[in-house]
Amino acid sequence: MSKLSCDDITFNKLYQLVAGWTLLGSDLILIVLSFSFIFSVVLRIKAEGAMAKALGTCGSHFILILFFSTVLLVLVITNLARERIPPDVPILLNILHHLIPPALNPIVYGVRTREIKQGIHNLLRRL
Repeated sequence: MSKLSCDDITFNKLYQLVAGWTLLGSDLILIVLSFSFIFSVVLRIKAEGAMAKALGTCGSHFILILFFSTVLLVLVITNLARERIPPDVPILLNILHHLIPPALNPIVYGVRTREIKQGIHNLLRRL
């Protein structure tokens, strides 16, 4: 839209890049900071099995955040290189960004429950 309304869109592209990196970067910085606080507290836990349980929960959450941010980062980079990338790629990445992380949530967190683990083991033994 900006290409149709303006002659030179260099400033608009620069603004989009700075705004995107500011929002994504600040989000990632806060996530890394909170995970570092969590890990420092978890490493001080002396109860048996509590550290593994806490790190397991954080690990699942971190994997989903990493996937969500990676797809978003690739989407931003493909938007910057529009001329060299087929037009279907950003559409596919946008769909992946909005569908895959919510679809992975029940799988990642559900597999951690004992009943679901046992069901998966039983299913794999039948095969």
